[in-house]
Amino acid sequence: MEIPQKIEKAAKERIELGGRIQFLCEYEGEQIYICKFEEQMIIGLPELYLWNGIRAKTVDGREALTLLSKLPI
Repeated sequence: MEIPQKIEKAAKERIELGGRIQFLCEYEGEQIYICKFEEQMIIGLPELYLWNGIRAKTVDGREALTLLSKLPI
């Protein structure tokens, strides 16, 4: 699956830290992506990237934790 450029742009800072964008699942009509790291890193709360085919949205902090608990992964 090709990663949308807007998702890569939204995750630019984490990619520069060595992260790699990974597709998680589809949820409520949006594709959900996360930035994974090869080595374990402590970087705070997760950041998720939502793509609806038009726009990219970044979800972080407690909102990201709540969304993760709802995802079919």
